[in-house]
Amino acid sequence: MRPLTDREKRTVRFAGIGVAIYLALFCGLQVWKFLEKRRSDYRQLAAEAQQLRQNIQQYQDKVQVVKKLMDDFHLDPAKLKKETVVSDASAAIQKAAKSGGLQLGPIRESPAHGAGMTLATVQLESSGQVPAVLAFLAAFVWRKRTDNLANNPRLRRQRAVAQLLASGMDDLKKYAAANQPDEFFATLFRLLQEQIGERLDCPASAITENVIDEHAVLRGAPQTTLDGLRELFQLCNQARYAPVRGTSELNSVAAQFRKTIAGLQEVKA
Repeated sequence: MRPLTDREKRTVRFAGIGVAIYLALFCGLQVWKFLEKRRSDYRQLAAEAQQLRQNIQQYQDKVQVVKKLMDDFHLDPAKLKKETVVSDASAAIQKAAKSGGLQLGPIRESPAHGAGMTLATVQLESSGQVPAVLAFLAAFVWRKRTDNLANNPRLRRQRAVAQLLASGMDDLKKYAAANQPDEFFATLFRLLQEQIGERLDCPASAITENVIDEHAVLRGAPQTTLDGLRELFQLCNQARYAPVRGTSELNSVAAQFRKTIAGLQEVKA
């Protein structure tokens, strides 16, 4: 076999390099497709897990409502009978009225009409001093509002988050004035989770930056609000490695947070 010339050696070398580049590109493309498929499967699994968590949270809220009603009224639904519920309610009304100084007239009970959840209608007449009547009506209205709040976990959470934000804003001002960036951004991140979780009706601990792009509720939010949320999450992440220094910078972040949260609260849950 004759030896190869320099030109043939150069051709073989270039061909080998070409084959190596082709194999590298082909294998790299296959690896990229594999990783992309795994990433897509992970995102789908995470979305299904989040949806399952939301469904479970709804049942947990209902369980809490029932438990609160049982504790407040000292009732066991399993022991209630349709025949005695109305009479027991009527007796409780009479007792409450008499303890407030009202004189009750005849009480008329009539069965409910239609297929609604009302068991019966109770009509009563009473007389007494004006303060006693006003106190009875005020107690009735207060009880009605309390029952509505107990039966509406979304409203309860909305009020609780509003109180948390009010106290949290004071904490942000305090940490900014004392130039404590670690405590500042830890509080900021927790407030972000609570407010976004309330809007999306999901646990605050499950809130990350990914929900901004993945959750359907936030798709209707203004773009400025979404950009503000992304920037706040990024600032919280960057604070671990490159802390923000200076009271003025922290106050600027707090003002941005207040503006972004105001826009988020306008989003319909």
